[in-house]
Amino acid sequence: MMADIRLDTGIQRFNFTDLDGHVFAHFSINPADINLAARASEVSDYFREIDDSPTVDRAIELNREIEDKIAYVLGCDRADVFAEISALTIFPDGRMFAQVIMDKIIETVEPALEDRKKKIETAQERYVAQYEHKSV
Repeated sequence: MMADIRLDTGIQRFNFTDLDGHVFAHFSINPADINLAARASEVSDYFREIDDSPTVDRAIELNREIEDKIAYVLGCDRADVFAEISALTIFPDGRMFAQVIMDKIIETVEPALEDRKKKIETAQERYVAQYEHKSV
């Protein structure tokens, strides 16, 4: 018989809902996944280079590129995130949906990585102390 091993993976799920409670987009991430942080960093360079005032044709193309980039960061199908609202949709507060998503990723990933880093350092210190027959 095979035993199940259950682990707390740290995965967080995000649902974006409208004022009526309808979920219009969703994604899941593991904020401590170093690959997620690397992909987000890579894509942030792309966002810095975007033209502020594209033509209509370029804006349509840009919308698809942005959706693809965000789906790449999240490691998901772009339809999961952009099935009902596109990346360049501007909300009443003036932010584009793409900005809302990237802000949520960054605010979730940065503290999680810092927390995991501290835990690793503490574990290393304990291991070294045991090796040296000292207590921390």
